[in-house]
Amino acid sequence: AVASLGGWIEPVMVVLIIVFAFSTLIGNYAYAEVNLDYLFRDRPGSDLALRLIVVAAVFYGAIAKLDFVWVAAD
Repeated sequence: AVASLGGWIEPVMVVLIIVFAFSTLIGNYAYAEVNLDYLFRDRPGSDLALRLIVVAAVFYGAIAKLDFVWVAAD
């Protein structure tokens, strides 16, 4: 893509990928939170547990090897 579009496309693509990844993360978290609230309606610690799990998964996914991340995502 760089050869045909030039060097200006690299920072644009980086921004687009970051925005897409962040919006995907927020969307999937919202789905998980709604499902968790349905399954465990009156448990006060369930939202906090989900948040901690999501933060840990994002951190580990950022430092883990790419092969493992793809296998875990599947």
